[in-house]
Amino acid sequence: MHKGILIVAHKPIASAFYEVVTQIYGQLQDFEAVDIISDEPKEAQLEQLKQALAKLHTEETVILTDLCGATPSNVSHQFSQEKPVLILDPLSIPLLMKVICYRGQPLSIIAQKAEEIKPNICTNEDNHCNCNEQAWTTCPTSCEVNSKSE
Repeated sequence: MHKGILIVAHKPIASAFYEVVTQIYGQLQDFEAVDIISDEPKEAQLEQLKQALAKLHTEETVILTDLCGATPSNVSHQFSQEKPVLILDPLSIPLLMKVICYRGQPLSIIAQKAEEIKPNICTNEDNHCNCNEQAWTTCPTSCEVNSKSE
C-alpha cells in the first residue's frame, strides 16, 4: 500500500513543488500540498493541514517540510501522533522524487532512502562536482507513482 505524501512549506514553496511533481508525473493519488503563512493564527494553519490530511486516503503519510523548526515543520509535528507519519526536511526535488519512487515501501525504508540524498557540493577551487555521484537518480524498477486516473 502506498503512502500519502504531503508537502508543507512556507507560501508559495509547497505549491511550487507540487507543480514540479505534476509536470514530471502528472496528477498523483494521495498527494497534496499546503502553503503555510507564518503569521496566520495557529488554528488556521492546523485546519489547513487537517483538511489536506483528510484528502489523503492512506493509513500512513510522509510529510516533507521546507525547514526544520520553522512554522510548517512545527505545525506538521502536531499531527504525528494521530497516525503513522514520517516527517522529512529540508524539502528538495531529489528528496521528493525519492519519496515518490519508494512510497510503496514501509516508512522505515523511505527514511533510509531519504538519508541517501546528499547535497550537491561544487567548488571552483578544484573544479570538483559530485552531482554525478547522487544516489537519487535511480528509482527501483518497480517505481509506481500511482497517477490519478482520468
